[in-house]
Amino acid sequence: MPVNWIAKVPFEIPAAADLDSIRFQATVLGADQQLPAYRLNDSAWMPTNTGTDAVGNFQPPPFTFSAQLLPGARAGANTLFLRIRETVIGSSAGLMAHLIATYQVPGNEQRSWTRMVCCDDSVYYIDEDGQRQETLPESFRIVPCGSHPTPLVLRDENGPFLRHVSYGPSGEVVVRDTDLDGAPYDPSGTVRANSDQ
Repeated sequence: MPVNWIAKVPFEIPAAADLDSIRFQATVLGADQQLPAYRLNDSAWMPTNTGTDAVGNFQPPPFTFSAQLLPGARAGANTLFLRIRETVIGSSAGLMAHLIATYQVPGNEQRSWTRMVCCDDSVYYIDEDGQRQETLPESFRIVPCGSHPTPLVLRDENGPFLRHVSYGPSGEVVVRDTDLDGAPYDPSGTVRANSDQ
C-alpha cells in the first residue's frame, strides 16, 4: 500500500528583497515516488504533472517548473513543501529537489569578479572590465561560479581572446584560454582588458 509523506525545502530571502521580483524554478527527482502537489509556505497546494497517466501508469518525477512567481513568497524564512506518494514500500525513501530562488534588492547592482589563485597561493581578482584588483570590496562575497561561467574577453599582442575561469572538482581554480572560436590559445606578450586597445 502506498505511503504519503511531505518533504520540506527551507530557504531564506533577504528582508530588503523586492517581493514582486521573486521568481522560483525547480527540478525534483525521485526513482519510485509520485509528486502529486507542492506549495510554498501557507499557500494552496498546486498540482503537478507527475503521478499516473490517463490509464493509470506510474509516472515518477522529474518534475520541473521554470522561473515563475509562486503564491506565498515572503521575505525571511520560506519553505517549499512537496507532497510525496511512496510507491515502493520497504525500500529507502529519498528525493532530490533543486530549487533556485532569484530576487532583486533595490539599490544593489550585481557585479561579478573572478578570483585568481596563483601557484604561490597568492590571490588577486579580475573585475568585470578585466582589470586586476588586489582585494574585493567589503560588500562582495565569494561564491562558486559553476562549470560554465561567462568567459572574460582579454587582449594580447595578437588581438582579443577568451579566458575561461572555473572551479575544478577539488575547488581549485582552472584557467583555460581559447581563441574566439573556442580553439586552445596561448597568449603572447602583455595580457590586458580587451577595452585597452
